[in-house]
Amino acid sequence: MLQLKVDDLLDFSEIRITDENGETRTYNIDEELKVNEFSIRKAFLEQPSKYAYWSSVLEKLKLYQESYELQLSTKKADLYDPTRKELIDNGIQRPTKDQIEAMILTDEEVQRLSKAVVAMNYNVRRISAFTKAVEQRKDMLVQYGADLRRDVEYNRKISTPQPPETN
Repeated sequence: MLQLKVDDLLDFSEIRITDENGETRTYNIDEELKVNEFSIRKAFLEQPSKYAYWSSVLEKLKLYQESYELQLSTKKADLYDPTRKELIDNGIQRPTKDQIEAMILTDEEVQRLSKAVVAMNYNVRRISAFTKAVEQRKDMLVQYGADLRRDVEYNRKISTPQPPETN
């Protein structure tokens, strides 16, 4: 049996976004995705801008993610030759690539950037899942609207008296 233990990070009820001006906005996921029969028209009209906003947030996060990954790659590249020389100076005649990379991983800046990449990957996956939920919300709105139209048409047919049949 597979048993998983997770921490409090599974709280997906809110997303907090701080923009480049330092302003923080908190979004309640339930409220962002909620639809009821009394607000379907409003939800349908707001859907494009809601999707545009969240897909833009996702793209911005992907940009940050790529930036961190580039910084990490650059830092590792910058450390490669000095680390190789250090290993040679410490008596290792022909250091292997694995030995050099292992030593590079002990660098504090590399560790900090690696943690930043992991955190950004998590945030990208989380917002990506939320953006997909917003896409699914659109599909649900379309289906719900069709169901409501079908119900109105059905109710109109059963409430309209039918003319008697003539033979």
